[in-house]
Amino acid sequence: MTKDGTYVFYAGTKKAKGYYTQHRCDRGTKWIKTGRYGKAQSWTVSTEGGVRCATKPPKTSPAVAEKKYC
Repeated sequence: MTKDGTYVFYAGTKKAKGYYTQHRCDRGTKWIKTGRYGKAQSWTVSTEGGVRCATKPPKTSPAVAEKKYC
């Protein structure tokens, strides 16, 4: 921390969620939709870091802490 200001530190896991459509491979020639679909959710390894409230974090960072606590 080289600059004065307010900082927020975070630790936790990144969560990804979304929808999927299932396909199957037809003997290596093409992909065929099976008609099955649904919701999926997963977690990655733990993450931690910090953000200075006066800066704009990149879109790929877990900026929830900055939005909630700054």
